[in-house]
Amino acid sequence: RLPEIPRATVEFAFTGGVLATSVILPHGGVDNLELCPWKHISGFDCPFCGMTRAFVAISHLDIHAAMDFNPGSPLIYLAFVAVFIRSIWSWKIGVNEDPPPFPLQFSLDGYFYASLFFHGLHTRG
Repeated sequence: RLPEIPRATVEFAFTGGVLATSVILPHGGVDNLELCPWKHISGFDCPFCGMTRAFVAISHLDIHAAMDFNPGSPLIYLAFVAVFIRSIWSWKIGVNEDPPPFPLQFSLDGYFYASLFFHGLHTRG
């Protein structure tokens, strides 16, 4: 039987890996990359099409390009950053098994203001 891996460890590894990969990949070098199996099978974009390219663009501080790849990408990126920070905090306070929840008001306000901010950036460019 395999030992259980603490939830904060899984969150740290997954979100940290995604964020690190998006920093390492060259912006512009993945612009023609299409990994979506749904698009390859059906020919239609799925709601997450362009997310890899958008994460790379955001990691290289190109929000406008990220919005062109996938308009929802900044919110998903912020969620990844928030979960990554929470997993580090969980390790720091010693609650790896059950990370503390995000305060509801913080989450709602954060998404609202982030969506306004990124919408403003996208419409200005």
